[in-house]
Amino acid sequence: MVLKEVAGAMKKALRRGDYIGRYGGEEFLVVLSYPTLENAGVCADRIRKTIERLDIPFNGHVLNVTVSIGSTIYCPEETLDQVLARADQALYMAKKQEKNRVVGIEEQN
Repeated sequence: MVLKEVAGAMKKALRRGDYIGRYGGEEFLVVLSYPTLENAGVCADRIRKTIERLDIPFNGHVLNVTVSIGSTIYCPEETLDQVLARADQALYMAKKQEKNRVVGIEEQN
């Protein structure tokens, strides 16, 4: 139920043409059509704040959740596995530094 609420809130925070899907466990993958990491970071922070404000009713209580978000930019010469590995690295940096935050990593040279 919590994952459905979070996914719905994330979807509402996205633009037409952006995509979201469950990537595994409690992880989601969002594909944005933003040209820079900075622009993607603004969207990711909007998603983070949207989730932070959710009040999810459950068994007579209200649940509040937060998210950690890792972001990166796809480069045409890369494989999808390389991009996903970098996004995963950014996600774990966000979780390690302090939860409820966004960390972006520029493309590798």
